[in-house]
Formats: sequence, C-alpha cells, structure tokens
Amino acid sequence: MPKFAAKVQTTFRAKSSRVFLVLFVLFGCQATAWSLGTPLLSGSDEPAHIMTAAADARGEFIKKRVGGTNSPLAIVHIPSTFALTENESFCYSLPSQPASCRLSKSSCYHQLATHNDAICGLALSGTDAASAPGTYTGNYPPLYYTAVGLPTLVSSHPGVMYSMRLISTFMGVFFVALCFFCVYKWSANPLLLGGISLSLTPLVIYLIGTVNPSGLEVTSALCLWVSGMIIVREKFIRVPGALLGIAFLSATVLALSRPDGPVWSVLTVAVLMFVAERRLYSGLLKNKLLIRMGGLWVAGLILAAWWIVAEKASLVLPGQTYAPGTSLFYITKSVLGTTHIFTDAMIGLLGWNNAPVPFISIFLWYIGIGSLLVLAFAAYRKRNIRTLLGLLMMMGAVTLIPVAYTYIYAQRYGDILQGRYMLPGAVGIAIIAATLAKETIMKPASLAKTLIALTALGNVFAYVWILRQYMVGLSFFNIFKNVPGGWTPPIPAILLIIIFVLINLFIVTYLWRISDEVSSKQNVAGV
Repeated sequence: MPKFAAKVQTTFRAKSSRVFLVLFVLFGCQATAWSLGTPLLSGSDEPAHIMTAAADARGEFIKKRVGGTNSPLAIVHIPSTFALTENESFCYSLPSQPASCRLSKSSCYHQLATHNDAICGLALSGTDAASAPGTYTGNYPPLYYTAVGLPTLVSSHPGVMYSMRLISTFMGVFFVALCFFCVYKWSANPLLLGGISLSLTPLVIYLIGTVNPSGLEVTSALCLWVSGMIIVREKFIRVPGALLGIAFLSATVLALSRPDGPVWSVLTVAVLMFVAERRLYSGLLKNKLLIRMGGLWVAGLILAAWWIVAEKASLVLPGQTYAPGTSLFYITKSVLGTTHIFTDAMIGLLGWNNAPVPFISIFLWYIGIGSLLVLAFAAYRKRNIRTLLGLLMMMGAVTLIPVAYTYIYAQRYGDILQGRYMLPGAVGIAIIAATLAKETIMKPASLAKTLIALTALGNVFAYVWILRQYMVGLSFFNIFKNVPGGWTPPIPAILLIIIFVLINLFIVTYLWRISDEVSSKQNVAGV
C-alpha cells in the first residue's frame, strides 16, 4: 500500500501542472471570446482604465490633479488615440438599441474631434500626439495598469486595445487556473470545484476580458479563498509550502489590485483564521516559511496603504448624494432595498450598467448558490460552529458594507457602490458554503458536476444575449440581422458563438473528470 500511495502521489504531481495549463488555456479562451464579443471601450469604466494604463506604462505614476488635490481627476500625458477614449465611450449608450452612436452626426464629430466615421464606432486617429486629459482612475495602485499598458508603448493604433485586454485576460485567468489547480492537487472536496464555478459569474469573466482591475481583484480574492480554505480545513497539520505560497501571492496581489484591495485582503485572511482548525494555530509560529511569506504580505499591505493614502486613490466621482442630516435608518432602508439589484449585478450587469444578462442566467446562479447555502446551513454541528459563523460574517459584510460606506459618505459621494465591488467577499461565501456542504451530501462529486454544468449553461445564455444586444439591440431577436449603424465583432458572430459553446463544453467535460479524481482522493491512502 505505501508503494501504491507513492505511485498515486507521483501521478498527481505529473498531472497537476497539465491541469493548470489546460484550464489556463480554456478559461483564457472563454474570457477572450467575451473580449471579442464586446465593443472596445464599452467595458465598465474602460476608457479611464486605458488612459491610466497608458500613462503608468510610461512611468507616469505620480499624477497631478485636475481642480485641486481633492479632485479624483488626474492629468495624464499619453498619445491622443488613448486620450480620446473617454469621449468615444459616449457612443455606447444602449439600452435597447445596438452599440452605435446615439448622438447626431454633428454632435458625434464634436465629441470625438475626428471625422473618420459618421457613427463613431472607434473612429480614433491613431496619432502619437501627446494629450493631457483627466482620468478618474489615474491614482489607483499601478500594479495592474503598468502590465496592461505595455502594448501602448509599441503602437498607438486603436487595435492595440485588444492586446491590452489580452494581458488583462492572462492576469485574471492565471489565478482562475490556480484555483482549480489547488483543489486538484491538495483537496479532497469536489464541491470546491462547484463553488469556484459559481464564483466565476458572467460578470467576472467579462471583467477579466476587458481592461478593468476588478477582474484581477476578484480572481486573486477567489484564489486566496480557495487556497486558504484548503489550508485551514484540510492541510492544517502539515501545510504544503507551494500551497502556502499561492495563498500569500493571492493575498498580496489582492492588496495591490485596487484601492479597496487591502480591506478585502485583511478581511479574507481574518475570516480564514477564524474558521481554521485549532490544530493549525499550534504550528503557525513554528513554520518559518509562513512567517517569511506573512512578512511579505504585510509589506505589500503597507505599500498599498501608503499609496492609497499618499495618492488619495480612494477619491471617486460622486453619485446621487443624500441631503444633509439624512438618518441612518433612511440610508439603511434605501441601500438594503436594492440588495437584490446588487446581487443580480454580481452575476451579470455588464457594460456601463446598461447590459444585464438574461433572467435565465441569473436564475441558474440562484439555484446553484441557493443549493450550496441550504446544504451549508444543514451542516450545523458543534465542530462547524465557527465555519458557519464565518459564512454569516461574509454574508453580513457583503450586505452591510454598502450601508456603512453610503452612510459615511452620504453627502460627499452618495450612492456609488456597485455589485462588482462586493465580489471579492461574495466569492468567499460560495467557497465557505462549498466547504460546509460536503458534510451533508453523500455524493459531493455529483452536485459539483451539476453546478459546473449550470454555470456553463448560464454563461452561454449570457454571452449570446449580450452579443445580441451589442449587435442588433434587444428590439430584434435575430442576432444576425443587419442593423444600419450597428456594431459587429472582429470575428463573425456565428463563429464566436460556436467557439464559445465549444469552450464551455470542454470546460464542463474537463472539470467533471477532475471532480471524479478529487473525489477519489479520500479513498486512497496517503493522498
């Protein structure tokens, strides 16, 4: 038996790297399909992020403010191709129309300061003339932007923005593949695969495939939750060094990803330590590797906090503010009254909050996460009390943080929080629930496969629906109808849809096989 166990371990080591690479490619193709099926600059705040990336890649990290030190707008000196992107975004106000310019021809020309195209549609000049517009993300932490902005150093052609999206995709998908890798290599709970799949909502894949640091923030948070949960619940006696390294890498990148990254990083680690097996604590101070990596994480937190305070990275454009003296009760009632909107948005509110995924996609996600939560709360045992409390803590945090933030900044910023800002905590709910649910179901692999299939189906519905909205608008059912002035993807739509369906089919098939192998680990001695 020891020889057999050693052989099995060797096999898993040989396969684990291949699992990472296969899933990196599959999810990379999925996010790239979203990128190609989405008009440039139509991503959430994408023009501002592109301008910031172009500036940071040129070493312009410290930026002057437009209108004083308390203004969120920062001046950047970048080629005019990227400077004009903010005006170009005005041409993508959908709701039921296709993604073309809704302004008059003269107004459209005025907004873009170019005469290349009567319907806007990326009518950018591509010149290298320097410009100095204001961007409201200019003082965000530069880790993400510096990497994504590298293609702008090579070319100023508008098409280079697809290369920026591709780098963003690589960064996000790296942590997605690491999540599944951790489960395959170190966990015996196949439901974690279902929890990860539920965490990868259409919005998350969409964010990964566009220029937006939220994609990196959410995926690094997800990787921290997955690797951390395996450490504190399964590998607490002898923590593998590589698993520990993945957890602290994720925590550090999360802290450096966005202005709210340090808060989510600390909160996640705190909850993970709260739900940890007590036997983990006894070995913490003896683990020199943990102490070293913990030191690097703390250093990353300090660096992130210094940057956010020194550069005032938390300054944002105000939304609909509240009147002075508005009570906490009124604000709480107002914010909690939109909780369902927040939840739907975390699943699929794309574009500039004007492209929601279809109800069927949201419904499938509610079925999946609802099933996990019911099973999680059914796992009420004395030994699970702290884990259940951890689950309630994260549910409370995702619900009440918007209330607290809105109350504190009621007169200054008002209602500015969106569903995607809560995703770093929301993905933790799925992972904790998946950990608890394993104890209340006889065949966790079967449920994991069901959740994987549900999410793939929901992604396909969402992709076709959003592609239809961008191409022909919601007024037409036929996605291939020729609408004058409508947007068309760089690859024929029918080919994009076929590719996307095949990618999701491959993902489901591959994750089902992994689910069986993870489930079989608990029956193999020594693994």
